[in-house]
Amino acid sequence: MAKTVIAGALGECVHVAGVSNFLRLAEAAGWHTIFLGPAASIYNPAAIGAYDIAEKLGVPAFAAFLAPLYSPTKEFPSPFFPFRNLGPFNKLSHKFFAKMAPAIYRRPVNEWRRDVLGLSRSHREERLQGKPVTKLYAYSGAVVPRPADWDDSSVVTEYWFLDASASCRVGRNHSHGRWREPYRCTN
Repeated sequence: MAKTVIAGALGECVHVAGVSNFLRLAEAAGWHTIFLGPAASIYNPAAIGAYDIAEKLGVPAFAAFLAPLYSPTKEFPSPFFPFRNLGPFNKLSHKFFAKMAPAIYRRPVNEWRRDVLGLSRSHREERLQGKPVTKLYAYSGAVVPRPADWDDSSVVTEYWFLDASASCRVGRNHSHGRWREPYRCTN
């Protein structure tokens, strides 16, 4: 009789790479594994591999940012450049950063895609399953108005807040010099 382990990420926050490593170890021990993955992936591109895992799982991906970083516009330069205005080079500054930032990780990520995920090489994270990756910008349009030249894949969502429900209590980050969990939620 085969032993089976089921790992899930339905409505939970999980470290998908950790689940992946767990499943690989279980398979090496002779277990049959089933992964019930998420319905979508909301990630920050600083989480290297999140886009690739969404591609592997075949789920929609949404890149999340706190500032207008990855959508090129003529209205202002990339926030990563220390200039208020680059004139005709504003849009190019966004494209430059979007290409160069992931370039330093491209080789090891492509090896991981091939060796672990069984995917072909990736040259960019702009499209997934033939569609542009939607970019969610968690800032107020009253602070930085949405640029007129952005396409529909760039969405200003307004600020995101953690709503502390009645079952959540806010704690302190430090209690007598010791770290404590800042939020404790119960079902």
